[in-house]
Amino acid sequence: MEIKKPSRKQLKGAFVLFLVAYVSVSFILLLWSVGSDLGRVLLSVRLYGIGGALAASLVFLTLDAFRFSILSRGLGKQVDFRYSMEIILSGFILAVTTPFGSGGLPYQVWLLKRKGYSIPLAVALIMLRGVVLFIPYILMLPFVYNHMSTGILKWVFYYAVGIAVVVMLALILRGDIRDAMTRIRFVDFLLAILISFPAQIAYLSILFFVFASVGISAGYLETLSTQLVLQLTTYFSPSPGGIGIAEAISAFVLSSGMEKSSVGMVILLWRFFSAYLFAIMGFFVVIRRLSRL
Repeated sequence: MEIKKPSRKQLKGAFVLFLVAYVSVSFILLLWSVGSDLGRVLLSVRLYGIGGALAASLVFLTLDAFRFSILSRGLGKQVDFRYSMEIILSGFILAVTTPFGSGGLPYQVWLLKRKGYSIPLAVALIMLRGVVLFIPYILMLPFVYNHMSTGILKWVFYYAVGIAVVVMLALILRGDIRDAMTRIRFVDFLLAILISFPAQIAYLSILFFVFASVGISAGYLETLSTQLVLQLTTYFSPSPGGIGIAEAISAFVLSSGMEKSSVGMVILLWRFFSAYLFAIMGFFVVIRRLSRL
């Protein structure tokens, strides 16, 4: 199996297409929701909410890199924190520029091969991150159900549960995942699971701060449950990084519980802090790596 890295030219071209798609979707979303009131809506955004969303994003990213490093230690080939951060960020940019987010895995495997990983072990490590990431989500689902405020959200919840169960089974039933789980040190696997709870709670808190930034008062558990469901429904979108599809699903769900004028700004800020910010950071990380070769 040959692992090929993208060229700088290919990455820059894909990044430009991502920016065009992101700006276009954002413009359409804001035009649909606020129209000529865009200026007033932008001026009314509260900076403390933006700061909270940014802080939650960075806490998640930091814990995610730490979690990845712990998992790698459990497999006997520890990747340091900085390199783990590079692997994670590169996954975000290549996920938003390829259908189904499929472009991240080959490049991440290529990075791990530079650290002495075989391809099967590299894939197993990346998949193990997915396993420990989903464990808090699965355990949270029964507790957040009662905090879902709309019928539409509950219907989407059933769809999200189906996705989560299928993903977990698909990961666990893979031979390389089973082999890695028997090889990984239990204490490191357990530590990675424990880190996943504050990491994913920080991630799911982004929407709470986004709501605060546009002046929407909502319960913390209600917003956490909303983002949990929205996140699960957009993980495996056929469009690169879920661009367009994620926004459409979010608009459908959120429009039943808030004023239309707030929906566009909420989705725009939520998607930026939960996905596109990491993708932009990842672009510069990958470009820096490729320029060294």
